[in-house]
Amino acid sequence: MKISKFFILKSAFLFFLTYICITDTSAACVFSHPLQITEVQIGNVLSWSTRSEVNHAYFRVEKSIDGILFTEAGRVKEGANKGGERSYRLLDAGIGESRIFYRLALVSADESVEYTKTVLFNRYSSNNIKVVEMSSVITDALFTVTLQSAQAGLMTFKISNVSGAVTKSGESRIEIGARVLNFDLRGFEKGMYELSMNLGGETEKLWIKKVETADAPQILLSSKNK
Repeated sequence: MKISKFFILKSAFLFFLTYICITDTSAACVFSHPLQITEVQIGNVLSWSTRSEVNHAYFRVEKSIDGILFTEAGRVKEGANKGGERSYRLLDAGIGESRIFYRLALVSADESVEYTKTVLFNRYSSNNIKVVEMSSVITDALFTVTLQSAQAGLMTFKISNVSGAVTKSGESRIEIGARVLNFDLRGFEKGMYELSMNLGGETEKLWIKKVETADAPQILLSSKNK
């Protein structure tokens, strides 16, 4: 009996897919709503929801005052199931800082960890510009910032090392609303850098740590916001 090339290729492809599904033990989530923070009198309420979860054990909520050193704020194992979605909430009580970084660590059944993007929350803030989301400030290459602006204008930026020497500078046209900015740190020496962004006399500053690829945190690329 003659077997067509199409049948052989199709069988090989199906075997490959089966192999991937069986051997892939990493966790994956599809977020229907990303991490959001709401300020209340006794602290911050963090909420998010997922559409699907694979090999997921629990979420670890982490926070930081500098975006580099994170501590655990709490763990959430079970979410409320409604309409095919799982909703999660956590109260971070007794907040004293006005500027706090949050991220979710997705812990799989084998204790491996992947991270979501970092969210910067400013309590009591009425600034015209503010950072609302970013990639990890510990990076080997690119750093991404989502800037929310209440005014349009020409934003200037500079990246300086710990000695104050400017290693990179530039400008970008900002419109009212959200704007994603990408900063390329490839070619930078390892170490700490200050990113300063100025628009209309207001300045937002962040510290970035340039590391080797092996030391960069694993970001949850398999998750998608729907």
